[in-house]
Amino acid sequence: MIILDLSAPAGPAEELISENFYADVKRALKNGEVIAVQSESLTVQPELASTINRRLRNVFSSVKVHFIVVPTYQGGLFSITIASDVDLDLVTFEQVESRYKKLNRDLNYYHPAIHFSSAVLPLYVQNLLR
Repeated sequence: MIILDLSAPAGPAEELISENFYADVKRALKNGEVIAVQSESLTVQPELASTINRRLRNVFSSVKVHFIVVPTYQGGLFSITIASDVDLDLVTFEQVESRYKKLNRDLNYYHPAIHFSSAVLPLYVQNLLR
């Protein structure tokens, strides 16, 4: 898994949301792995979130957007986009729960139910991401 929490894509950092960059990241993944991208605020920066989603869809065959709450940032509602060439719709609760238990970590936010419930998006977000 590769996790990307990158700086705002302005100036030289704009390349960090390009299809070329995502293709480079894809080449670094092992078979079956995923990329998780902090994909901006769906309320403050919806166009940017949509651009990131579209570019990831152009590189990976399976992409899912998840809502997260980040109360310390403007707007509070952010997105994490998961992308892979593995069909993410086929991932089961049992698989996520098994991996979660193997982590053996005391997490304050994430748990298997959040994994699936955070991917249930309001209609305005679904429309934005089309």
